[in-house]
Amino acid sequence: MSEPISEADLFFRSDESVVSGYEPSLADSFHQLQDSTGMSAAETKSLLTETSQFFYGAGINSEFASKLHGQIVQHIQRPPDNPTFNQWQTESRQHLREKYPDDADERMEKVKAYVNSHPTIRKQLEDSGMGSHPDVILALAERANNLRPRRK
Repeated sequence: MSEPISEADLFFRSDESVVSGYEPSLADSFHQLQDSTGMSAAETKSLLTETSQFFYGAGINSEFASKLHGQIVQHIQRPPDNPTFNQWQTESRQHLREKYPDDADERMEKVKAYVNSHPTIRKQLEDSGMGSHPDVILALAERANNLRPRRK
């Protein structure tokens, strides 16, 4: 889905260059989010930077990031009901065990630590229920050994 990120890119690539790589593909979902929440331009820019860094640090390309972020925004606007949320959790755990029988729990711990290093994204994942969605869990679990925590 995406190419590995070199250590040099990770530490020396500027926020602006990371955002410029993701902004075109995230623009539609960010406009929807801004319209539905009333975020200011400054808040939107800050969230775009964090969202871009989140996907970049996970090695998720801009096309797939656009799909995932679109789902997040959709479910922020219309959160899933409890049965749907529970179904996502069950499916995610089942897929993890099937795909990573020897280290599913370890991968999930790495995913949780990575998400926790991005508090604003963590809140969006919680608010939308997408933190339990198989698309998000599997995308991050696939890259668990290469996740790069947020730069300070």
